[in-house]
Amino acid sequence: ENSDLSGPLIIVLSLGFILLLAGKASFSYIYLIGIVSSLSIYLLLNMMSQNSTVDLYRTISMLGYALLPLVILSLISIIINLRSKKGYCISFFCILWSALTASRFFEVALRMNSQRYLVAYPIFLLYSCFALIIIF
Repeated sequence: ENSDLSGPLIIVLSLGFILLLAGKASFSYIYLIGIVSSLSIYLLLNMMSQNSTVDLYRTISMLGYALLPLVILSLISIIINLRSKKGYCISFFCILWSALTASRFFEVALRMNSQRYLVAYPIFLLYSCFALIIIF
């Protein structure tokens, strides 16, 4: 029930900083995808939820905290090249980890047990966009 934006903001800034260390100045893409996707997921969840509603503040908080595995992926991208089979497998694992974490957050918060995988699919696509920024 308690949500904050300081943690997700630190996570997003660290993702941008790590990508900057890797030579990829993509702050605008990160913020654009983050803002548009947060609004989209917020609208989608409120349309799907029959029991309760979620506010935008909580949506941004949950999506931001679930971005942490992709920050780990960006750290890994500094050490190894992710444009290989091993890199793609690591990326897929981090995307799946983020998507399942976020969908579980929303499932518990909105009591959407039967719609968990319907929520997980667009969230998986969202984190796939972030992973594409990290890989390429």
